[in-house]
Amino acid sequence: MFTAHSTPLTRTAVLLLAVGAAAGCTPSPARPAASVTLAESPSPVQPAAAALYRIVVRNTGNVAVLDSSLDAALYANDQPAIVLGEPQHCQRTATMRVCAVGTLAPGQSKTLFFYVRAPGAGRLTGHASYTATFPHEQRTANTRTVTTLVVPAR
Repeated sequence: MFTAHSTPLTRTAVLLLAVGAAAGCTPSPARPAASVTLAESPSPVQPAAAALYRIVVRNTGNVAVLDSSLDAALYANDQPAIVLGEPQHCQRTATMRVCAVGTLAPGQSKTLFFYVRAPGAGRLTGHASYTATFPHEQRTANTRTVTTLVVPAR
């Protein structure tokens, strides 16, 4: 297998390749993937009550998310809702909240909570869009929407 004039480095490389092949080691392919879930409670909600939106972003792939952000749009009857509480790392725009989520290891998740005041009647709508950037400039985007009726107590 080796010749007398082989260098130690060559012997080491050949030995490592032979051991790896014998052990059946093959690197698994990179599978970048991410998800977002959105839930609102209570459902239905009473007029002027606080509704909670729980948004969970998760790295479901086998490579790290290098950077990620969440856009959350919260509406009461198609108008921007009155947001009573939100994560500190979110920036407000006229119609949504833009939240820096950052890096996520494979399997890691982060949860963001938003509290919104229900209108006197009608509906609340929450829209979450999560964008994740993986190595080699790969990106994925996931969107979820939930609508809840505002119903007076009986």
